[in-house]
Amino acid sequence: MKIIRSFFKYHFGFISLVIGIFVLSSIPGDRFPVISFDFGDKIVHVFLYFLLMIFTYISFSEQKIVDFKDKVLISSFLFSVLYGITDEIHQYFIPNRLCDIYDILSDTAGAVTGVVAVMIIIKRKINVF
Repeated sequence: MKIIRSFFKYHFGFISLVIGIFVLSSIPGDRFPVISFDFGDKIVHVFLYFLLMIFTYISFSEQKIVDFKDKVLISSFLFSVLYGITDEIHQYFIPNRLCDIYDILSDTAGAVTGVVAVMIIIKRKINVF
């Protein structure tokens, strides 16, 4: 029971978000909901990759397979950015979707915002994680 509780506490958000982003990026462009305000899709990218960075940090800091405790923040950031890049490459192969450099930049901006949020939480020793 402790393993299941630990999974949901530390890893479920990360795994769900990774799968969710993949599923969303697999929807063909002509079936994808239209965001009707300027730069709306970029705001969605920033928000999703902000969350991905935070959930990746939580999951990586609590995993027991690889010991990289002193590099969790940079590893989480790199994973988030690389996932954004591979997600855009994946979209290249989906009908009516594009591989867009501005989406990659938005993903990176979200990950950077996540790093800043994690650093503020760590510095202030707020017990969130």
